Amino acid sequence: MQYIKKFFLLITLLTSFTLHSQDNTEWRKAAEEGFFKLLKTNSDSEVSKIRVQLWTVTPGITVTTTFGHSALRIFNGQTEKDSDYYMDFGVYDESPKFFWKFLKGEALFYGNIVPTNSAYQNWDGSGRGVLSTELRLNNSQKKKLFLQIEKTYIEASKGYYYENFTNNCVTYLREILS
Repeated sequence: MQYIKKFFLLITLLTSFTLHSQDNTEWRKAAEEGFFKLLKTNSDSEVSKIRVQLWTVTPGITVTTTFGHSALRIFNGQTEKDSDYYMDFGVYDESPKFFWKFLKGEALFYGNIVPTNSAYQNWDGSGRGVLSTELRLNNSQKKKLFLQIEKTYIEASKGYYYENFTNNCVTYLREILS
């Protein structure tokens, strides 16, 4: 009887699992709203203050981290957390069935926006390093980039099937930046 109770407790925990990239918590909504507000900045003086960095995260020890990770950091050049965002395309459901789905090519991944300090704490806490590369863009290039980011993010936030060489965090950024 004790094993049955533990089994049902485990099932309850697994079925109540919430994918954090799709979670509608207030801070996540605020991050997305602030991010898109920053992308819609129109005045040249404000656009010129916005900085864009490509983040490359060193490989980890798990199957999903063995190749590293890439993301974009977009911020207004200040250290305020409400104007400093991390956007990536590598969030997935970490449920027990994930690994099997990943091996079969059926694992869904999502676009994700969080405050940069949250992303940095995650990478720092995992012991993985981050290489930051500043993209030197003029205002016209930034505006084009921001339109492409918004379009691509909206599509990817619905979920996409991960492919090692053709559809992943790096290929999404390649498409945005090209």
